Amino acid sequence: MSLSDFKLITMADAARIFDGCSRKTIENYIRAGTMPAPVRFGGREYWHPADFREFLDKTFRKGQLTTPDGELVPGQAAPEADVSPAIRSDAIMLADSNPVVRQQRRQQARLQRLNANT
Repeated sequence: MSLSDFKLITMADAARIFDGCSRKTIENYIRAGTMPAPVRFGGREYWHPADFREFLDKTFRKGQLTTPDGELVPGQAAPEADVSPAIRSDAIMLADSNPVVRQQRRQQARLQRLNANT
């Protein structure tokens, strides 16, 4: 890759990659640990394109191995990603776009915490 082809990935770029979701959604994914945190430089946040590509490959190419340059390795299966239940539940909660359902889940979680403390 030549320097003229090199472009850092911004929050706006990441939002466009995820089919036009909002910057806030990307920030929520980062906070939940679903996405890696970007590097802060000059008051902005960026991902290196290779790091972002690696994240996408690990997340969306489950069951397939790729070479460092992103080529699929035919006939090879990658081990399943080990995602903790906390990240899974946060990702499900973030993926749910219905505010009523999110509020109900928050209230249910609070009630469970309160019942566990008594």
